[in-house]
Amino acid sequence: MRLDGGLGLATALPGPWERAHALGVIAVAGLTAAAVGLAGAPPESLQLPLLAVAVLALGVPHGALDHRPARRLLRARCGRGTWWAVFLAGYLTLAGAVLAAFALWPRTALVGFLSLSVLHFGLDAPTRPAEHGARRWLRRLAWGLPAIALPCALRPDETAALFTSVAGAPFDPTLVAILGRMAALVWAVSWLATTGLTRLRLALYPLLFAAAPPLVAFCVFFCVDHSLRCLLHEAADEGPPHRVALEAVPAVVATAVLALLLSHGWLHAGNLDTTVLRVVFQGLAALTLPHMTLWFLDRQLSHRPAAR
Repeated sequence: MRLDGGLGLATALPGPWERAHALGVIAVAGLTAAAVGLAGAPPESLQLPLLAVAVLALGVPHGALDHRPARRLLRARCGRGTWWAVFLAGYLTLAGAVLAAFALWPRTALVGFLSLSVLHFGLDAPTRPAEHGARRWLRRLAWGLPAIALPCALRPDETAALFTSVAGAPFDPTLVAILGRMAALVWAVSWLATTGLTRLRLALYPLLFAAAPPLVAFCVFFCVDHSLRCLLHEAADEGPPHRVALEAVPAVVATAVLALLLSHGWLHAGNLDTTVLRVVFQGLAALTLPHMTLWFLDRQLSHRPAAR
C-alpha cells in the first residue's frame, strides 16, 4: 500500500486501476440501490450470510497481509527465526483486548470501534500531493464518514437495532439519529472538497444507504470499495495478484476457524442472526486495531519513503 504523510495513508492507485475501480464501485453502488428500490431488500436471513461471505472473501484478505509490515519491522530487530512469534503475540494480544472490551464495556467498545473505523476509512482516501491542511482532512472525512454516519442518519431504527445486537447492550434510536445527522452534515460539507469520479462515487452513498438496509449498503462500501481497493494496492505495488491472494490464504483460513469457535460459544447465549452479527463486527473490530497499529508503526519506525 502506498503511504503518505506519515500515517499509513493511501494515495491513488495507478491511473487505469484507480479509474477502473472507481467506475466499478459506482456501478455496484448504483445498481444495488436501484435493485433494492425496484425489487425490495433481500430478506435478513440472506443478508447476513452474504455479508459474512463477502467480509471473509474481501474484507479479511485486505488485513491478511499484515505480516508484510511486521516482517519489515521485526525481522532485523528480533531475528529471522523469532519475528513471527513476536508478531503473532502482539497481534493476538491487541485483538484479544478488543474482544475483552466488548465483554466488559460493550457500548464503549462499539463506539470506539465506529470512531476507529471512520479514521481507518478516512486514511485510505487518495490525497493529492498539492493538498495540505484543511482540504486534505476534509477529503479524509468525506471518505471516512459515509459507512458510519449515513446509516445512523437515514435508518436510525434499523441501525440502532444492529448496534444493540452487536454489542449486546441497548442503543437509543433517537440518540443514534441525532448523532448520525450531525455527522452526516459534516460529511456533506467535506464532500464538497472532493472532485471528479470521487465526488460522483461518494454522492451515491446517501442514495445507497437510504434505499438499502444498513448491512447491504455497508457490504458494498466495506468490501467492494475499501477492501478491494486495498487489495488492488498490494497487487499494483507488490504483485503479481496471485501471489497476493496466496499470501492471504493462511490468515483467511485462521480467521474462519476462529469465527467458528466464537460462533459456537455465542450460540448458547443468543440466536443465529445475533451470533453472525457479533462474529462479523466484533471480529472486524478485533482485527482493525492491530491492523492500523502495525501499518502506523511500519511507517514511523521503518522510515519508509512516501510510496512503496
